[in-house]
Amino acid sequence: MTEAASESDLGEQLRALIRVARIARQRLAVPATQTQVQPGMTGVLSALRRAGTREVCHAKELATRCGLDASTISRVVTALVSRGLVERTADPADGRASILTLTAEGAAALADIERQQADLLAGALRGWTGPEIEAFTAALTRFVDGATTYLDRNAGRPAPHARTGDPSDHNTPTLEAAL
Repeated sequence: MTEAASESDLGEQLRALIRVARIARQRLAVPATQTQVQPGMTGVLSALRRAGTREVCHAKELATRCGLDASTISRVVTALVSRGLVERTADPADGRASILTLTAEGAAALADIERQQADLLAGALRGWTGPEIEAFTAALTRFVDGATTYLDRNAGRPAPHARTGDPSDHNTPTLEAAL
């Protein structure tokens, strides 16, 4: 297989993975009969749980942890608070800030979603061997680390061949080109 075909195949598979992830996010929400967790809220709930009770978590830190901008995190937190999944209390050290914590209801909703995610993974990996799962995990970890490093290094700049038109840029693979 040529390098161009391999990159094209990889790009197609990454788009398929993103499509599957989007479908899973939509379907792996707590049913409407329970506290509603919309797609996209799971990551915020998970980040709050990781912060735990030993660490004060403000919206700014939460936005950084989730890779979201302040206005997006504000809307998500407001929705989570209104659903009783997150509690917002005044920060005694800074009256202008609020401390965010996961409620018991939020932890339960997150646990439900994580059980559904575990079922999805078990079903998708049915028939895979231990070494295949380990190799996939290692390759995916390496890809995510590389993409994160690339994005961090190029924050605020266009992808090399996304807008420049410089023919020399077309030899540099980018995450945008892959997706």
